[in-house]
Amino acid sequence: ILISRLLYRRRGRIVTLLESIITLPIVLPPTVMGFLLLIVFSPRSPVGAFMTNVLHMPVIFTITGAIIASVIVSFPLMYQHTIQGFRGINHKMLNTARTMGASENKIFFRLILPLSKRAILSGVMMAFARAIGEFGATLMVAGYIPNKTNTLPLEIYFLVEQGKENQAWLWVLVLVA
Repeated sequence: ILISRLLYRRRGRIVTLLESIITLPIVLPPTVMGFLLLIVFSPRSPVGAFMTNVLHMPVIFTITGAIIASVIVSFPLMYQHTIQGFRGINHKMLNTARTMGASENKIFFRLILPLSKRAILSGVMMAFARAIGEFGATLMVAGYIPNKTNTLPLEIYFLVEQGKENQAWLWVLVLVA
């Protein structure tokens, strides 16, 4: 929502570049995203070293890594829905509020957010569905460590691999529900 707020009124090459970067996880294969996240969050990289040594939150082969991978891969869906909701608001209404002395914060919280609630809710649902089903990037970043970094899609995969289809079906039904 914050990034959508920063970009929804802007146009230009920099915004186009930023939006291309934001939507990159949609077009790249999940394993490619996982590989890029491995590079970024490796303990030898500046970001990974900061996370591990300063914040004491290692990312690689941890549940934190699974969460970060899921959020990054699902983020574009939230962004796209939210920014379309913001851009779909009648600008005359917003300009009227400005002429009546409303601050940009008041306009955002009292007009833009309430008028975009369907788009935001849609974005939340799509991002959640994508995140809960994330497989490739999660496997690359967090691995599969039973009872530590297993997610439902990884659990299903490894249950099927072990010939435990009945148990896999249980988790499939949970995800479908």
